[in-house]
Amino acid sequence: MFFDQLSLRWRNVAGWPLTLTLGRQNIMLGEGFVCMDAQPLTGSRSAYFNAIRGDWRLAENHALTAFVSTIPTYDDHLPVFHENDPPSPLTEQADVGMGLYYTGKFRHSEWQLYVMRKRTEANDTYPLESAINTLGTRLRIPLLGRLEATVEVALQNGTTGEWKRRALGGYLYFTQRLGEGLAPLENLKAGVLFLGGDDPATERIEGWDPLWSRWPKWSESYIYTLIPENDGRVAYWSNLNSVYGTLTARLTKSIHCEASFYHLTAPQDNLSAFCGGPGHTRGNLITLWARYRIDKHWTGHFLWENFSPGDFYFDGARGYDWFRFELTLNL
Repeated sequence: MFFDQLSLRWRNVAGWPLTLTLGRQNIMLGEGFVCMDAQPLTGSRSAYFNAIRGDWRLAENHALTAFVSTIPTYDDHLPVFHENDPPSPLTEQADVGMGLYYTGKFRHSEWQLYVMRKRTEANDTYPLESAINTLGTRLRIPLLGRLEATVEVALQNGTTGEWKRRALGGYLYFTQRLGEGLAPLENLKAGVLFLGGDDPATERIEGWDPLWSRWPKWSESYIYTLIPENDGRVAYWSNLNSVYGTLTARLTKSIHCEASFYHLTAPQDNLSAFCGGPGHTRGNLITLWARYRIDKHWTGHFLWENFSPGDFYFDGARGYDWFRFELTLNL
């Protein structure tokens, strides 16, 4: 047993349009591309930050969020009852972070601009400390009819140990709302994803660091294949490109489906034996969700994922099928 959420919130501080939140809280900014889950080693159990957060409403449809957070290697900020022995870690390296995140809406468009800084501490297992700065922007704009575009791009600099970092990450996708004429189909999405990889021939680090976004954003199963190529780190989204498409449909009022196809590649080589193939094609990934609601108390989903590896992996690497069924009671 542990404290998942425990915070104090003060609205309209001193009569200003400012809300302060102090304590254990979830922080998801935008689509969670850089900030969503502060503890990648706990799976879906929790995603909290220990943080001070301020939300300032600058004007109608314009807001600025600022936060300062601290994440220890183990949950020692609040009591844990019946903890495992040895204790379960939250993350590989304790970190302190801060960020500014602006959101503005202009008629039918949405624009975000942000700057983040994350410092990680060294330990016996991971002896390199790091300080990473991230400057990024996200834009969602309508195009023609029911078509809209969403793009997010971010630049990183800083240091890891004695090495300097210069990295780029981002995505672009188009969403076409299909309308009533094609019911039960709802949306068709097509896009590209780019997360820079480190070039082992240079003296700096070009690999994208996912900051606080090591969660299953694109796949629930593929995060585990990233472990052996990233020094044992699960869901360390880096050195990955993809073109992808997603189709969503509402079969009934209570059943919603989503099917996606990803063609995955790697912009750089990886020197681990696991990824010791001759090429840069990671492979093809298919994901299929079926989410359902039985009544106001019972919800759940079925998930199937299939991965066929490419020549990025060692000779003889095999694919997999991955299934999950979940039933949730909402009290």
